[in-house]
Amino acid sequence: MQDTLERTKHYLTEVGVDLDKTQLTVGQHLRVDGDKESFLDNAAANAPLTREYRAPFVVPKLSEV
Repeated sequence: MQDTLERTKHYLTEVGVDLDKTQLTVGQHLRVDGDKESFLDNAAANAPLTREYRAPFVVPKLSEV
C-alpha cells in the first residue's frame, strides 16, 4: 500500500499538483469480485457500473447472456 501511495504522489507531482497545498484524501476500502467485475457488499459502489439503456441500445444483464 505504501508503494501505491508513493507512486500516486510521484504522479501528482509530475502533473503539477502541489502536495503542500493540496490535501490527499482517500475513500472507503472496496473489495472487488474480479469474476463478476463488481464490488462486494457495496450497492452504492456498484450503482454507477451500469444504467438503464434506451432501445435499441440495450446492453443485456449478465444473467440474460
